[in-house]
Amino acid sequence: MNAQIIPPHPHEDWAETAAHLMHLTDITDSFVAAGLSSSEMPGPGWDPCSEPDAYRLIHIAASLTVGMNHINRSMGLSDLPSRSL
Repeated sequence: MNAQIIPPHPHEDWAETAAHLMHLTDITDSFVAAGLSSSEMPGPGWDPCSEPDAYRLIHIAASLTVGMNHINRSMGLSDLPSRSL
């Protein structure tokens, strides 16, 4: 079996990473816009779109998603679709 080495695609990797970060920003922004709160969020008036720390945004969005999955499970629904981060 000959394994073909596939060259890296840095531009594609960058684009996928940026897209995931935009989705996570949208999750947290929708949460804030709905007037919801979480102990994970920095405080009232926090703007996910202005968050300079990507790790913080990822942590907050992941915790919100876990919470949404708990709500879905309690209602007999499936988890939200997930992708690797």
